[in-house]
Amino acid sequence: MAEDDNAAIVNTSAQQRAERRWGARVEIDLAIHIEFAREQSAPARLRNVSKSGALIECSVELPVFTPLRVKIPSVADRIAAPIWLNARVVRAE
Repeated sequence: MAEDDNAAIVNTSAQQRAERRWGARVEIDLAIHIEFAREQSAPARLRNVSKSGALIECSVELPVFTPLRVKIPSVADRIAAPIWLNARVVRAE
């Protein structure tokens, strides 16, 4: 996926100062898929995760509080079947 203007920036000093998550962030780079309003969907990238949140980059501009379904694909020898998670946008940059 190409970088675009709607993508969040990983590990900026502003994010570190304004940390709101519980637990440490774990850096990751995984292709995922998101579903949102009226059965629309888009490819996305999972950039980091913690116990209380995740940084997801996508080319679609989503307003704060948008409900999402996040599909984490199966990964050979690690994740046997896709995992679906319910989520919502809490910050958009």
